[in-house]
Amino acid sequence: MPKIIKIPLIILAVFSGLILIFLGITQTSWFKNKIKTHLITYCEEELEIKVSINTLDINYFDFIRLNNLYIEGKNSDTLIYADQLSVDYDLKNLVQNKIELDRVLLEGGVINIGIPKNENSLNIQFLIDALKPEDQKPSKQSLPFTISNIKLENTNFYYFDDNYDSNNSNLFDQNHIKCNAINGELSDFLIIGDSLEFAIDRLSTHENSGLVIEKLSANTTISSTTIKFENLTLKTPSSFVENYVAFKYKNYHDFSDFNNRVTINFSLLNSYVHTKDISYFSDNLNSFDELLKINGIITGKVNDLKSENLQLSLIIALAFCLIMSYSNTQEVLEKFENTINRSDNENFSNYTVL
Repeated sequence: MPKIIKIPLIILAVFSGLILIFLGITQTSWFKNKIKTHLITYCEEELEIKVSINTLDINYFDFIRLNNLYIEGKNSDTLIYADQLSVDYDLKNLVQNKIELDRVLLEGGVINIGIPKNENSLNIQFLIDALKPEDQKPSKQSLPFTISNIKLENTNFYYFDDNYDSNNSNLFDQNHIKCNAINGELSDFLIIGDSLEFAIDRLSTHENSGLVIEKLSANTTISSTTIKFENLTLKTPSSFVENYVAFKYKNYHDFSDFNNRVTINFSLLNSYVHTKDISYFSDNLNSFDELLKINGIITGKVNDLKSENLQLSLIIALAFCLIMSYSNTQEVLEKFENTINRSDNENFSNYTVL
């Protein structure tokens, strides 16, 4: 074989051999432990975030998997925990300065996000600040962060505002929300600026109050002033709601006084709400066993609701009466006399939820 061909082949063989040796080393426990140690050290020294990882598995071209991931909050409590966090990615996108992930799996997760006592900001704010470049300025041109698919398996989520006491009852507490055994998928997840956009696909969970969500699907937008669910489908064992729901507020603190500060916009189509599900928010309805049919638009704050083309069974007027603590039922009937379809006064308890 001529030297002009032989020498390049030898160089190529040596180079290929070195690559194979390097890839072999990267798959050893020794190398993975080194990466894990450097990752934990960087988080603690540079980002001031306490992190622990039991084991790490990595394929530089495809995925990274963390087992028993623990991220500690400022008050030495659990901020995020996961039995397993797996991230699939395309190395080409990262090389091209695109923050795009193919798939994220969170299994056996615990997420605690809220406002600690005597504080005004979320407990996760220090993590957001640590990950934000110092020279970053808010801009609509900021690089978007996208995830094609997120899968949640048996994950618990807890939102709290410890500036308000727990209601110490079985009722839903907007300042202490605990969603257990969350299972479902999110797709087309996009973070840009202060907004999140994603599609929820068949998410299920149950809240500590007893409220069970069998299915939640929606095109979702969350920002500092709005939470919006479009193409909504919400199903509980007793109720079925679909179409559109939005909440508007000045800041997240408004949820601590939901009835007076948060503006709601419900556009409901062929929806059925059972008094049992309403009773998770008010114990005045425990004696009712009715299925309410609702069509139309409801807007305003809970304590000052307005409606447009609303059609509903008359029994829901009694529900409004009890929820809003009106002592005079007639007062509620007069308040909604221009929106209640008087011909729709039948009892819907014989209907079944779709």
